[in-house]
Amino acid sequence: MILYKTPSTAWSDSAVVQTRMVFNSSSPVPSERLVLSAIQTLLSARLTNLIHSVKVLNFTYEKISDTSYAVNFTLRISNISMSKNPDVRNDTYTQVENIINNALNTLLNDAGAEPFEPQGSFFMSSGNQVNGDMDYYFQDGDNKTPAAFLNELTPV
Repeated sequence: MILYKTPSTAWSDSAVVQTRMVFNSSSPVPSERLVLSAIQTLLSARLTNLIHSVKVLNFTYEKISDTSYAVNFTLRISNISMSKNPDVRNDTYTQVENIINNALNTLLNDAGAEPFEPQGSFFMSSGNQVNGDMDYYFQDGDNKTPAAFLNELTPV
């Protein structure tokens, strides 16, 4: 867990982050039902491992082509500290990105596996809420993947 000092010129905030995980493969994509079931199985088993301030609000499946699909998550973080000074908000955005990435690795990766990381992110604040987008791209042969999720999709 990453701990941050709360500056006296800060207030408690929340963040809502949309994540998009795109999977490209040489084989046909799994069905929506299989993907959503795999995520639900992992959420049921691992949701209690998340820090209490992170909530999964929603997750969806999107077929992009015969060999690629996306899983979209909406996550919310409550009680983050955001400076009133806009010049140092990047620290808050980095904190939010790290919390969301750690949450996704906790939910979707194998314990002890090398964590996967976003290839792109964008954050902005509106009032007392941070809104963000994070993008992940995976393809056959990648070393850093959401291994537990992919294993749930593999027939026994």
